[in-house]
Amino acid sequence: MSDRPRARQCPRCQAPVLAALVGNPCGLNVRADPYPLSLAQELAARLDGRFSYCLRLHPFLPPRLITRGPEHIASGRCAHLVVADHHCTGTAPAALSTELDSLF
Repeated sequence: MSDRPRARQCPRCQAPVLAALVGNPCGLNVRADPYPLSLAQELAARLDGRFSYCLRLHPFLPPRLITRGPEHIASGRCAHLVVADHHCTGTAPAALSTELDSLF
């Protein structure tokens, strides 16, 4: 896995997500909603405790998911698409929830 986002499904709610390792040097495993956000939607997501990311799409380079820190946000409007952490709205399938219960 790398900072190149891959289309996946959320294992809990089966919604489409972008999965990637984000950040240098260690990389955090991130699942982000694949839908671009407006400034108001990004603000609402940040106030909800979710992180936001730039989805950099370039015709000659592979796509990348880059974290949006305070400096990046303060520098002005980003030319890339802005996405946020996935907010899972579904429940775990019954088989998965019983497996998790048996672990504890």
